[in-house]
Amino acid sequence: MTIKHHQERVADFPTVMAPSGKPLDACLLGLISTTGRFQQFAGRSRPDPEAAGELAGEMLWLLTAACNELGVDLQNAAESHLRLLAEMAKKQPPGAQ
Repeated sequence: MTIKHHQERVADFPTVMAPSGKPLDACLLGLISTTGRFQQFAGRSRPDPEAAGELAGEMLWLLTAACNELGVDLQNAAESHLRLLAEMAKKQPPGAQ
């Protein structure tokens, strides 16, 4: 599945329900909360890939729903950011990590 296809599929589902009636706020608060839960895997010698994958999927859905609310094309955003990373990597001195 491509990023574009994922974004199109997420648009098929109702946006996150928000008591405030503000879906973007609900997406962002959910993303913050889920990211905090994802942090539980940091420092573990054997993280559970299935549990981590479930949380990663939830974060991806929330991020995608927020981008849909804002009209952001995730495929373009991902490609643009990869170009930025490549440019930054070129500027690093040899051997730097």
